[in-house]
Amino acid sequence: AGPTGPDFINTLQLVTNATTAQVTSGANPAVGSTVGPATATCPAGLTLIGGGAAVHGSTGVVFGAVSQSYPSTNGTGGTWTAEGIVTIAGPSGATMTVKAYAYCGS
Repeated sequence: AGPTGPDFINTLQLVTNATTAQVTSGANPAVGSTVGPATATCPAGLTLIGGGAAVHGSTGVVFGAVSQSYPSTNGTGGTWTAEGIVTIAGPSGATMTVKAYAYCGS
């Protein structure tokens, strides 16, 4: 038999954090403006394994896309950061939310 391989992940935790921008008048935030950043942080003792992002508009009146999604700090207690961009603006009072996800393990 060969040498013992590395340990598998014993604990896996999903951490999320969201940032919301509200339309204040007319069609703000304007098309092309960014929302965020939103940063999800792994708890102490857990290591950042990966991450992702999602963008949501309120009641379908604001549309957007993920413009950035990346590990902003690696290792134990690592962070994942995300930003969104408005692609179709909505009426006053509408919102767009960008959410960052961090997959953390030990």
